[in-house]
Amino acid sequence: MVQSIPSLPDAVGGSSDLPASFAEVVVPGVDFSTTSRGIYVGEAGDLTVIMAGDGATRTFVAVPAGALIPIRCTQVTGASVAASILVLF
Repeated sequence: MVQSIPSLPDAVGGSSDLPASFAEVVVPGVDFSTTSRGIYVGEAGDLTVIMAGDGATRTFVAVPAGALIPIRCTQVTGASVAASILVLF
C-alpha cells in the first residue's frame, strides 16, 4: 500500500518534533513533496539546500558521510557535492 506523505506545520512544535516516518531519495534540483524534517548524507561533501523558513540557499561545508542534519528545507540543489542523500519527512 502506498501512503501519501503528510504536510508538516511550518511552526515548530506540534507533530513536527516527532521522528521522521518517511524517507525519499533526493533528486538534486527538484523540490521535495513537502518540507523536510532532516537530511541524511550517505557520501561526504558539501550540501547546498533551500531553507524552508526564508527560502535562502545555504551550503553546509564538508558534511561527513553518515551525517543526519536536522533541518527544514524544500530542496537539495544541484550545487551539492555530497551524494547518496535521503530527505526525511
